[in-house]
Amino acid sequence: MNTQGESSSSSSHLYYDIFLSFRGEDTRKNFTGHLYTQLCQVGIHTFIDDEELRKGDVISNKLEKAIEESRVAIVVFSKNYASSSWCLDELVKILDCRERLNQVVLPIFYYVDPSQVRKQTGSFGEALAKHKERLFGAERMEKWKAALTEAANLSGWDLQNMADGHESKFIACIIKQVLQEVNQTPLDVAHYPIGLDSSIQHIELLLQSGCEHEVRMVGICGVGGIGKTTLAKAIYNRILRQFGGCCCFLSDIRSKAEESGLIKLQEKLLCQILKTKEFEVDSVAEGGLPLALVTLGSHLQGRSVKEWRDEFKKLKAIPHCDVQKILQISFDGLDDNTQSVFLDIACAFQGFLEDEVTDTLNACGFYSKSAISTLVQRNLLQRDDWSCLVMHDLVRDMGREIVRMESPRDCGKRSRLFNPQEVLDVLQGNKGSENVEVLVINQQALKGVKLSTKAFQKMIKLRVLKIDDLHISGDFELLSKELRWLSWEGCPLKCIPSNFPFGKLVFLNMKGSDIQEFGLNLQYCRSLKKLDLSDCEHLRSTPNFKGSRSLEYLMFKGCSSLKNIHPSIGNLERLINLQFGYCKEITDLPSSICQLKSLEYLDINDCSSLQTLPVDIGDMQSLTHLCAWRTGIRQLPGSVEMLRNLKTLQVGGGILEAKRSFSRRRVRRIVSLSNFISALCLENCGFTEADVPRDIGSLSNLYHLDLSGNNFLYLPFDFSKLPLLVSLYFSDCKNLQTLPSISNLQNLKILELGNCQKLVKITGLDNLPLIEWINMINCTHLQNPFNEGFFSAPALSISSRKHQLYEHPLQINLESNEIPDWCSNKVTAPSICLTLPTVHNNNFLGMVLWFVCHFCNVHLPHFVAVTVAHINHSAHLFNLNFDEPDNEGEVSCVSYIPCSDDTLFEGLEIKGGEQISIEDGTGKGKLQQGIKEQSSDSFPLDKAWE
Repeated sequence: MNTQGESSSSSSHLYYDIFLSFRGEDTRKNFTGHLYTQLCQVGIHTFIDDEELRKGDVISNKLEKAIEESRVAIVVFSKNYASSSWCLDELVKILDCRERLNQVVLPIFYYVDPSQVRKQTGSFGEALAKHKERLFGAERMEKWKAALTEAANLSGWDLQNMADGHESKFIACIIKQVLQEVNQTPLDVAHYPIGLDSSIQHIELLLQSGCEHEVRMVGICGVGGIGKTTLAKAIYNRILRQFGGCCCFLSDIRSKAEESGLIKLQEKLLCQILKTKEFEVDSVAEGGLPLALVTLGSHLQGRSVKEWRDEFKKLKAIPHCDVQKILQISFDGLDDNTQSVFLDIACAFQGFLEDEVTDTLNACGFYSKSAISTLVQRNLLQRDDWSCLVMHDLVRDMGREIVRMESPRDCGKRSRLFNPQEVLDVLQGNKGSENVEVLVINQQALKGVKLSTKAFQKMIKLRVLKIDDLHISGDFELLSKELRWLSWEGCPLKCIPSNFPFGKLVFLNMKGSDIQEFGLNLQYCRSLKKLDLSDCEHLRSTPNFKGSRSLEYLMFKGCSSLKNIHPSIGNLERLINLQFGYCKEITDLPSSICQLKSLEYLDINDCSSLQTLPVDIGDMQSLTHLCAWRTGIRQLPGSVEMLRNLKTLQVGGGILEAKRSFSRRRVRRIVSLSNFISALCLENCGFTEADVPRDIGSLSNLYHLDLSGNNFLYLPFDFSKLPLLVSLYFSDCKNLQTLPSISNLQNLKILELGNCQKLVKITGLDNLPLIEWINMINCTHLQNPFNEGFFSAPALSISSRKHQLYEHPLQINLESNEIPDWCSNKVTAPSICLTLPTVHNNNFLGMVLWFVCHFCNVHLPHFVAVTVAHINHSAHLFNLNFDEPDNEGEVSCVSYIPCSDDTLFEGLEIKGGEQISIEDGTGKGKLQQGIKEQSSDSFPLDKAWE
């Protein structure tokens, strides 16, 4: 066990699980605020800064300290992230901690293309240009650029390519992975741990004695009841952070082994250590680590630190022979077709979408669907939650070693090239051969390298080629005519030469290139299925699509100079996905676009110059997603109502300029909508009650409805037929007076009513079993509906909420300057402490925390440290990010915490007499705080809504 190294010593001083780096004006009140709330609600100790810390041009010592004391840094790259010198300095510091302290860095690309971050184009390039004018200094600018490039190359999350763009699903995916990174919850040792320190120190000495790099085993002997298990738990808590979350504590072995056998215990041990839900052990003898790890561990056991490091360097290039033999057993049992598919994925397509891999390899002559199914069945390949193909690192390395052994000394004679140094050696030395079928190199590895096309002349069988950022000149006819898949992001060419061998291409990615004119005649690209020209900022016109019959995916997202769309686009009869988002120079779409009978997804978000949609858009009968948010469109053609397969409709806008514009001119009313719609956003459309589509009330598949920023007094429909609704937004509906009852919305989690200043009544709040967030700030005419009966309503009881994956507390924000009388424990102070009354028959239900604070503090996340029965939970219960009230006053923030909450009450059987203390952690002065403990003795579960 290593307790001396830098990473180990630093981990013992970690205070936060997560540090959030983000641009406040972009995401504080929406995505990052929601992410922060979810992180806190699953018990992850998260640092989020406040605006008070952001003064001057250099980040504060407090922020630097918070970064260094965080296990994981999550960086939310949004459109204006790079416009903040603070954010850029934070990023430099974070990556420094990644290098020095092994901090985990997880980037999130929030409506931002990773290539824009990586190459500093688009809004990131514009921001850096402005910083250059402010004379920040060349050295600081270079650090910023290097940090952006490094961060964008890390594995992370891209909202636009995950979870269909649904933020709630996206956040759930993030939470799932973050929990794996920081899932190191200390065990409950004892209510009154007395006299443990000396015993803990003694055992720590035993663990550290002898060779510090070998496995240590310590036995604790003694009669029953003297505290062996308590001591073991305390030791576990002391050292668990040194093992990166790969920990397990099994208690009461004897009785559990008698009940279910040793095999079940071994399976539980392996599942927790390996972070998997299932692991089958057939016999006790098989229990233990996977064979590959056993062999590798045996190979390294008893060696010095220097020998370990030397072996790891060797293993990165050449896996240990015994591991190789073990893993290769499954490979050798595959047929030739499946072996070839496996090697292609291991060398080139790890993490790619299955459909893209299948189409590419089918075009290469393989039967890839059946091969992939076989590989998944044999656990050599997995499908992740987003239909991407992933391999375990050891399995991938086994495949790459098989390729290396094809020609151990001459890499130019291998079938697949992927090692950056070897690729560079082959290309610069013109050592390629007809054996080479796949050549891929990671982003930036060839940046600045200039080569001639002659370097590829001998590779006549080359079918997969990834050469991002490479400068090539010469006769492009020398490239292989067998190419099926080409990625050339950052291509420096101004025009694609006509003799480029595109005849058999299936996939072409030229994102972020300098292309001004495509130039290539697509009628010769009859196999091309996907063309990605996103972020080609100099491209002024689309290609002529005449003769291109196979295209299914066409991307021009972020082509900021694109003005002209060739009318031949209507000939693409197989086109499924068409993206023009952020093409701000496009003023209209050709009418021929309505001939796209197969099109399912149309993205014209942020096409701010686009004024109209084609009148016959209703002819696109396959269209399921129409994303037209933040455009110049003010009149929707009547034929929109003919889109009967539509599932997502986004029109209107979410920015201040859009709100002002829409308030002057309304979007044409929509009379009828597709019954399949599941997400509907009609934000800031200027709708009155006469304009709101009445058939919204019959959209039985609807789960997201956003009518924010409109002018209606009431809704012309009710919610009785909308049982699937998860999120409901009416923010800034300043004329809204009443809402229909929401009592049947059994799946509702989010209710946003902020700034509905004339709203006087809302009913059904007591029948929302999954509700997590209610915002009523600036609802100045709405009386406080949250009386004591609300929190004892049946829908809020644990029995109705127990089927949730995570038990979330309920947070409510409302404009109120007093704590109600039924909160019997009230103080105006930074902390409160009370003793729970006696609870009979295990009837403790939970508690209600009620805070009142002045508005000047509410833009801050509210840190609350909670101690229950002498166990410090340090929970962050409140996320106070919402729009400023019209008048400076006080706001109430209420949290209902059920007894099953994993953060506060896990492992505790509340019987009464326990002490609960709650302390304000913001350091912003005194707050009014109230607490009400709940039990079915204090008021009945079936109490009616009052």
